[in-house]
Amino acid sequence: APGHVAPNMNRHVMRHVDVDVVRSDRRHLVFTHIPRVFVLGVLQDELPDDWRGTRIHQSTGTIPRKQRVPESLRSFMNERAERAADLARSMSDRQQGIVVADMRSNPQKVLHSDTRTAVAYDRELGMPREPR
Repeated sequence: APGHVAPNMNRHVMRHVDVDVVRSDRRHLVFTHIPRVFVLGVLQDELPDDWRGTRIHQSTGTIPRKQRVPESLRSFMNERAERAADLARSMSDRQQGIVVADMRSNPQKVLHSDTRTAVAYDRELGMPREPR
């Protein structure tokens, strides 16, 4: 997508869980995110034309390949990804040591992990390895 994308967006999309009620003067949404899946419940929306191709087909359970969502939602998602990166940066040295030790103890698990895949996707987009 054009515009700013948080440097850890793929890691956030593939690895985090998030739930919130998002409000503005013209739009109220329930935002639910589990790894690889976003579910938005529209409670009120005075600008429905901002949404294209986002409804799940009733009988097949599919959505169109092209979607358009409001710019404010993309900004919100960037904020959430950046907040997750801030939390990762705030880990203590002890916590970071535990993570590194776990990775070193099982390199095959790391090699085949969603985290490694997400980091690779972020790097393909020119993002840094670490959200630091």
